[in-house]
Amino acid sequence: MERTYEDDGKSIFKDAKAEIQTFKLFEERIYLPIAHAVQSLSTYISDLHDVDLDTYILYSFAAVVILIVAAGWFI
Repeated sequence: MERTYEDDGKSIFKDAKAEIQTFKLFEERIYLPIAHAVQSLSTYISDLHDVDLDTYILYSFAAVVILIVAAGWFI
């Protein structure tokens, strides 16, 4: 905070500047780390989809097998 006074008694301001620094708890500690993790995961999954058709079919088959095994395990 900077002040410039008009008089010698320092009771009348001529000019003043003030700045407030705030800590954004939700944005900096919760939202941004989750957003970066989701972005990294989606970039990784997007890179997996940029393959040829045979590999994509293999990924789909493996996902179906995993889902069937998981459904059999929990039922």
